[in-house]
Amino acid sequence: MGGTLLIGVRDDGGIEGIQQDGFDSKDMFYRHFSNLFRKHIGKEYMSYMKSLMKKIDEKQVLLVECAVSHDPVFLSYEDKEYFFIRTGPTSVILEGKDLVSYIKNRY
Repeated sequence: MGGTLLIGVRDDGGIEGIQQDGFDSKDMFYRHFSNLFRKHIGKEYMSYMKSLMKKIDEKQVLLVECAVSHDPVFLSYEDKEYFFIRTGPTSVILEGKDLVSYIKNRY
């Protein structure tokens, strides 16, 4: 199952927009986002992602549509790798036997 990510929208649904991040333009923000994605997820997964800027309530929001991967995808951060799953409105890190079981049953 893929999913949708809205950057610039709070958990409570309020629209913050990306302007508060202090980038000079939408292009600079998007370039920064793409660089972070390549660094922490991997450039090989860029083709699974489509994104576009949307104006909502006079604020810019980045809408990211993620396609399903047929391989496990890890987040690399500070020399560690993390595996997240989505359960309802929550992201959960799987580790140890839970991670092994999930990957075995899913992939």
